[in-house]
Amino acid sequence: MANFIVTQKSPLAESDDIFSIKIDGKKCITINDFFDEIAKKLKFPTYFGKNLDALDECLTDLSWIDQDQIVVNITNFNELLEEESLEAKELIITLMDDAADELNQAGNYVIKYIVKGGEEEKEFLDELGLVD
Repeated sequence: MANFIVTQKSPLAESDDIFSIKIDGKKCITINDFFDEIAKKLKFPTYFGKNLDALDECLTDLSWIDQDQIVVNITNFNELLEEESLEAKELIITLMDDAADELNQAGNYVIKYIVKGGEEEKEFLDELGLVD
């Protein structure tokens, strides 16, 4: 099941049953910017270490979030991590997808990433095998 969905619209899901956040790629052009933004939006614990292992650990836990459905709306996807290498962006995106798979399979949470975009964004994610 695909955890990333590309759409022209990026609606924030409004429901008491859904924890919904927005990540703006313009605010996350470096990996440190991304770590700061996702930690703030997903309310990571203060011990979050701002590295890939810590990101994986927090994304596969999320026990501090009361809702069992999580929607991460990503806007300006092409600008996300644009000051980092393509490999770094692919690694982060793949890590996010793997964490969603782990949470979904454990039955604790359902997490979806909604990417506002078009063919270019879909092609990028498709090359990584992350969209249907």
